[in-house]
Amino acid sequence: MFLEALVFLSLFFPKATDEDSPPNNHLTYTITSASAFPEYFDILMQEGYAVISVNSPLDYERVPSGRIHLTVMARDGGSPARNSSVAVTLELFDENDNPPTFSRPSYIVKISENIIAGATVLFVNATDLDASREFGQASLIYSLEGSSQFRLNSRSGEITTTAMLDRELKAEYILIVRAVDGGVGPQQKTGIATVNITILDVNDNAPSWRDEPYHANVVEMSPMDTDVLSVRPACPLTRLS
Repeated sequence: MFLEALVFLSLFFPKATDEDSPPNNHLTYTITSASAFPEYFDILMQEGYAVISVNSPLDYERVPSGRIHLTVMARDGGSPARNSSVAVTLELFDENDNPPTFSRPSYIVKISENIIAGATVLFVNATDLDASREFGQASLIYSLEGSSQFRLNSRSGEITTTAMLDRELKAEYILIVRAVDGGVGPQQKTGIATVNITILDVNDNAPSWRDEPYHANVVEMSPMDTDVLSVRPACPLTRLS
């Protein structure tokens, strides 16, 4: 078993045997084929064992099914030399070396203030280059902070409203979305993006008058264009951001 990205990791397996006498039974070993990273493996004899070592970091994401298949050949010292080959399968374990990344660092959305509660506002999406289910795309969980007016589906990334909105009370929301992978403790990795939601106005307020009803006294026979009364509408609602 090998862990992704480890260097100089060694795998011991018993040496081949040859019943001939010296020097015919002197064996040398070579790696004749590798399904991935052929230049990353070395083989040598150590304390009676053939030792396969890794001389460069491996990458789980570049190995189909997480397995590397090697063919090791033992050749004797005879003339002509004889040889025998054996298959070696190395299984890689994924390391959590890639953080989740959102499709955009910032999302900008405009919605009408008359949108119904439970309506979809946006789908956010993060990707994780780790290929295993433990740390990769399938492990991602989303979360949201910034306003109770919105809810985020922890798996699908769908943001929906939780209540009717009112632009006259609040015209803009800035939310923070996070995606965390399946790592544990300090090994867990997080991606962050912002969502800027602008609430568009709808003509949902009728004009109103201040101090109504109005009463006025007019002198009989007043000339044309005489001022009778001053009226004014109520102050508009203060718009909050």
